This record gives sequence, structure tokens and C-alpha cells, in this order.
Amino acid sequence: METVLAILAAAFGSGWAIQIAFYRYEKRKRKAEVENVELDLNTKYDELQEKRLGEAYQHIDRLQRVVNSERDKWIKLANEVVLLKEELLNEREAKKMAEFDRCTVSNCDKRTPPRKSVSIENK
Repeated sequence: METVLAILAAAFGSGWAIQIAFYRYEKRKRKAEVENVELDLNTKYDELQEKRLGEAYQHIDRLQRVVNSERDKWIKLANEVVLLKEELLNEREAKKMAEFDRCTVSNCDKRTPPRKSVSIENK
């Protein structure tokens, strides 16, 4: 028992035990500081990612609005094309009817189209 006390007295008397305890304290303190720094970096990184994600969503929204407006323009143009095609077909049909009804005799006083004269004679 005396040997143990002598070893403890020598260790504490020379400062080894204090240095070991101080070293462990410093090691834990530095480890806690590193963990705090890592936690701060992770928090900043998460905030940066959220900010970038928000900016990306805003950019996507702007692009989607552009795409929607362009799509609306294309739909409007397609509808106009359909209406113009219908109008053209109606005009073609009217032109064909007018040419069919045209009288081919040019020196007659009572010019009547051939189809109308047939319908008048039948009545």
C-alpha cells in the first residue's frame, strides 16, 4: 500500500497526473469545438442548399410561365389556322358554285345561269 501511495505522490508531485488530466480536458474541449464548427458548417450548408433550391424553384416557375404563354400563343395560332382553312374551303365552294352557275352565252339579253334556267323551266 505504501508503494501505491508513493507512486501516487510521485505522479501528483511531479505533475504527470495533472498533465494527463489537462491533456484529456484539452482533447475533449477541442473535440467539442470541432463538433460545433462542423455543426455550424452543416447548418450553413443546409441553409445554402435551401436558398439554392428556392432559387431553382423560382427559376422553374419563371420558365413554366414562359412555356405556358408560348403554348397559349401556339394554341391561339392553331385555332386561327383552323378558322382560316374553314374560310378558305367555304370560299372555294362558293367559287365553284358561282362558276357552275355562270352563263356561258354572252350576247343574250335575258342571261340566266344554266342551272337556274333548268329549275325555272321545271316549274
